[in-house]
Amino acid sequence: MIDDKLLYLSVRIEEDVGEERNEILGSGVWWQPEKDSEYMYVFTAAHVVNKKKNIVVRYLDKDEEEKTVNIDENNIACHKEAKFGEKILPYKDVAILRCKNINININIHYPYRINGIDNLSGNRNLIFRGYPNSLHQISSFCSSNKLAYAVLETPEKINNRFTYRLDTSLGIKPFEANDQIIGFSGSGIFLNDNSELLLLGIHSNSLGDDVTLNTCSGMDAKLLIEICKDNNWDIPDEAGNINGELFDAVYNFQEEIENDCLEDVMKEIINSNYEELIKSDFCGISKECEKKDCHYECQTFRNNLLIILCILKYINKVEEFSKLKLTEQEKLIPIKYICCDGHSSMSRVTLSNFIESLKTDYLKRNKVDDFSLILWGTRKGIKGKEKCCTAKQFKKIVRDIKEPTASKNQFDIKKGFIQTQQLSVIPIIELIENIDEDTLEDMINIIKTTIQN
Repeated sequence: MIDDKLLYLSVRIEEDVGEERNEILGSGVWWQPEKDSEYMYVFTAAHVVNKKKNIVVRYLDKDEEEKTVNIDENNIACHKEAKFGEKILPYKDVAILRCKNINININIHYPYRINGIDNLSGNRNLIFRGYPNSLHQISSFCSSNKLAYAVLETPEKINNRFTYRLDTSLGIKPFEANDQIIGFSGSGIFLNDNSELLLLGIHSNSLGDDVTLNTCSGMDAKLLIEICKDNNWDIPDEAGNINGELFDAVYNFQEEIENDCLEDVMKEIINSNYEELIKSDFCGISKECEKKDCHYECQTFRNNLLIILCILKYINKVEEFSKLKLTEQEKLIPIKYICCDGHSSMSRVTLSNFIESLKTDYLKRNKVDDFSLILWGTRKGIKGKEKCCTAKQFKKIVRDIKEPTASKNQFDIKKGFIQTQQLSVIPIIELIENIDEDTLEDMINIIKTTIQN
């Protein structure tokens, strides 16, 4: 769950003022470069750390132990155009802290990228964690942390700023709201929509005297990249480009797969970049998919892809992922990985729903060879006894699906009907559920049975 990950990514920023207890300044979010680096970073708001010297970052390590790290004054960088104050709306209110990557021992399973607000409209779900002063507990650092949900309202792109509405579940009281959320400043605001972990911005301030209409203001995360470039520091990756590295899917793999053979395969292939494979026709989507324009950012898509690649590598012995060969005597079988969640109103989907989607959407846009194997990915549950189908069964089901006359396939005199009628289908979850700790025989038997024509 994303909220659990944010527990370890979120930090409290303090200042050592030479007294018994540090002064609490605000919150921040860890960032660890994916490539080897001697540094770790904390993203926060400029007004939190501006003109501070003895900064201390307090965090939970992977053993859930409370730890601190001191930040050298030379490793505090505010945006050079940052403006903030009591009478003005903050502008480019972001900052970065840097520290040596030594004995941090942080629990980061999922690296994240920066999304920014350039391509976003309103009503996107957001999530962040911070350390409000009102929850400060001397005896429990973990209990001082609070999760908050929000909805994006107005991206003010020209000023690298956006507003968002806090969810009522936060429980803030009217006329006391500002006092209750002091300390959240600097928290990392993430998209909360089943995408890979994407940082949208930094929490800056509330609007009005007391968080009027539950509305707050955040700063575009792309401003953090500007700070890194100005200081020649490590630069975070931006979303939009396809991330072909699947390190973010490793944690899910280890949770789902308890088989030493596949674990060894995963370790063998994880350092490769699969951008070209993701861009190829090996991967695809069919209606409906909420990430239709950027399915490669969907965490379910990425989690399933790593599992598929490990299975195919185990069977094929070579990195030939677009075809399957179970034995030396058998011919190569073309493979496609296609994601589909069915209609948005459905809480669960059936095999027939998927095949209907293939017929009315995917197969109208893509040429697929007869007797190909389709590996079906979905984040929804699958209902019904029939979850897999052979090419023969597929042909029967697809012929029973009627379409309006105007939408029927056109006939090509050279090729016949463009749309294939014979495909094998296996849901990825069916393969996962048949992976045993000691053997992969049951999983392989499902594949063998399904591809029989």
